[in-house]
Amino acid sequence: MGRRIAASPASGNVVGTPPPGRARLRDIDSATIAGNTAVITGTMVSIVNLRSPKGTAVTFSETVSFVTTGVDNGTPGAGKDTFSLSVVYAPGGGQAMFFGGTHVTFAGTVVTGDIVVR
Repeated sequence: MGRRIAASPASGNVVGTPPPGRARLRDIDSATIAGNTAVITGTMVSIVNLRSPKGTAVTFSETVSFVTTGVDNGTPGAGKDTFSLSVVYAPGGGQAMFFGGTHVTFAGTVVTGDIVVR
């Protein structure tokens, strides 16, 4: 029996990590499942929304490579499952200046929802 990974449509929001942002999946290059862990690599559009003190909104968008790892540690997953998203931003501009470098990882424990690896 083969393993199936739902790949599209996929999107997400970064909550509680300045600057506020979101991501839109473009392509999946690989997907691997080992035990309770799923690893997906590919490209996505990273979108950062900023607002100046005067209220002017500015949106930055950049296509980036990513690696995401989801670990299914139980059901329900809230408080047990973990998720990480590692992104490679372009050097010398782009969004790297907002995150303090070209290689950035967002990671933590799932607060709501459930990661299911089968």
